[in-house]
Amino acid sequence: MKNKEIVVIDLDATIQVLETREMALECLGEVFDAIAGYKSKFNDAHTASDIEKLRAQAHIMKGVLAYCSLPAMKSALTPYHELLRDESSDYTQRREAHDALMVEMDRFVEYYPKFKAENKR
Repeated sequence: MKNKEIVVIDLDATIQVLETREMALECLGEVFDAIAGYKSKFNDAHTASDIEKLRAQAHIMKGVLAYCSLPAMKSALTPYHELLRDESSDYTQRREAHDALMVEMDRFVEYYPKFKAENKR
């Protein structure tokens, strides 16, 4: 599945990092299982305008995306993380970036069950 030609899940790239298809599928499944918690933490920190918690959560997500190749999500996370690190960024910029990341997280959640069915272990 693509969003503006950006792949939601890149299984081949995930296999390259994790070395086996089984490990890649397991890791992607763990991300799927944890994504609601990640979203909740992002949303809570965003609502509270807690930049430090947002930075910490973005750092955690960058770590997740280092192992699981989710290009669309990464394309939304990267500019958001940069805004969170930029003390001159304003709330509107951060809100738009936050919303874009939430869209990509939702897209992953929507797409994953089909992906899983097509890529049985």
